Parts: sequence; structure tokens; C-alpha cells
Amino acid sequence: GIGGNGFFMLGDPTNPSFSRAGNFAIDESGLLVNSNGLPVLGVPTGGTELSTLNIAAVDVNGAATTAVTHIGNLDSRAEITTPPTSPGSFNELASAASFSTTAEVFDSLGDSHTIQIMYFKTGTNTYEARAFIDSGDTGGTAGVPQQLGTATLSFGENGEILEANQAAAQMTVNPAYSNGAAAGNFTINLSGFSQFASGSAITSTAQDGQGTGNIINYEVSSDGVISAVLDNGNREPVGTIQLATFNNLDALQRAGNNTFTLANGAGDRIQGNPGADGFGVIEGGSLERSTVDISTEFVNLVVFQRGYQANSQALNAVTGLLRETIALIR
Repeated sequence: GIGGNGFFMLGDPTNPSFSRAGNFAIDESGLLVNSNGLPVLGVPTGGTELSTLNIAAVDVNGAATTAVTHIGNLDSRAEITTPPTSPGSFNELASAASFSTTAEVFDSLGDSHTIQIMYFKTGTNTYEARAFIDSGDTGGTAGVPQQLGTATLSFGENGEILEANQAAAQMTVNPAYSNGAAAGNFTINLSGFSQFASGSAITSTAQDGQGTGNIINYEVSSDGVISAVLDNGNREPVGTIQLATFNNLDALQRAGNNTFTLANGAGDRIQGNPGADGFGVIEGGSLERSTVDISTEFVNLVVFQRGYQANSQALNAVTGLLRETIALIR
């Protein structure tokens, strides 16, 4: 419903009808419609004109990863170790590494791949990071690590990576996927790591790719932005519901099914976003209460009932008199 002033606009964008009822659903074509099948009107994302809002029109395609960022701490107390030259398995790598973690990345088709990042302490205040992918993802033998790139993390006495070594703490990798996707091309940024005398751990991870998704629901914010909810965890904005108001609301013409139409005397339509000046906000999960005064209508019902009873008694009396008159005539 709407908390405050305004009407939803429904139907034809050039000649809409108006309603306060906000019980909406998605029809078979993906349009947001009211209970009578009239499409709800708004401004689609990236557009400027009043139009229908189609949930099915959102982009559910995947996007290839272009950047990965990991932030964390590497234990300064770890022993110096030597990275294996030709590891035959990820277990061999993990047993030699001082610390390891993973990153999920996506290719141009929206498929996900796991990047293993191994950290080897190679000297005082120095770690070497190596990125690997399963060779099975690039046309090789599954389970065998394929090295993609290396980075050097050189720390100062304060436990932070030296400014002059920020670039060396990043690597660009180009996995040649074998599933038909374009070759990957993304950076792995590890320059936010610290080295203190505490356990190695990741505190923050981020990557900018995404997998393909299927629309499973939709949601509407208080300011009218409607978004498609995808099963990959993403939310894609569809558009913004528009509200309308008028200088003389009493002049609107009732059209049935909780809708009104524009009539002479209502004035020009004033259109805007929910929450803007002069407009209420969208209240999800609520319907506007009826404007009928229950107590007044109940009193009217009692008066009607008493009148009906009195009229019934009068009719019974007249019927009795008629019967007596007929009997006298006979």
C-alpha cells in the first residue's frame, strides 16, 4: 500500500487509471499487474518515460570477473618454506604452504571456477603468493594444479606492505577455460594484507563477476524501486513505480474494482517518485484500510432492520383486515 498521498497508475501509460490498492503480482509475461490484471506503471531503469514494468526484462546473464581483492593477515611467526616446483596435487601444495585460501571467479558464460591462492613465507617479512586453477578447467587433467601467476608481499617493520611494493603484491592472470568461454583476464590484488604475530586469516574478499541467475521473486523498496531477486543472490533493478496525485481528489471518477479515472475538475495529474515531496512511501506487505466508517454503517443497518420489522408488522395488519373484509362479504 501507500503510506501517505498518491495513487498507483495502472493500464495505458497515455490514459492511466488510478488506485490506492497495492496488491500486485507478476503475470505470465513478467509484467507487474494488480489483482485485475492491469499493469502497474513506472519508469524503467535507465528510462525517462512512463511505461509498464517488466520483471522478465532484467539482465540475468553472467559477467566475467575482472578483479579479485583479498585482505587479511599473514602470520609473522610462520617458518620459512620453499614452494614446490612441480606440484602434482593441491594437497601437496597445501602441505608446503604457510597459508592458503580460495577465490570464486566467473567466466564470460557465467560459469564459476575456483582459484587456489597459496602463501609461502620465503624470507623475513616476505611472502610469495601463487595462484592456481584446476587443470581440468583449462583442458588438462582434473585435480592437477596449474599455476596462473605469482605476487610478492614485502612487509615493513610496522607489519604493512611497503608502498614501493604495492604493485608487486598484485598479479594478472589469464586462465584459458576449456568450456567455450573467453579466456579469463583478471587481477588478484593482495596489497591489503598485513603481517602481524597472529594467525593467518582472510578478513575481506571481493570479486566483480557474477554467474547467470533465474528470477525467483521481486521486491519493492519504500521509494518505489522494484527489483528482481535472482537465485544467484543478486538483485537487479527493474524500474521505479510512479505515483500520481491531483489538486481536487473528490473530482476523480469511480471506475470500479478500486480504481478511479481522471474527470473534469480534478486538475492536472501530478506525477512523482514515492517518498518525494507531496507523495507517500510504499509500504510493503500492507493494504490500505477501507474508508468506510464501520460504526456509522452498523447504526444504519440497525435502523434499516427496525424499519423493515415495522413495515412487516404493518403489512401483517393490513393482510388481517383484508381477510376479515372478505369474510364479511361472503
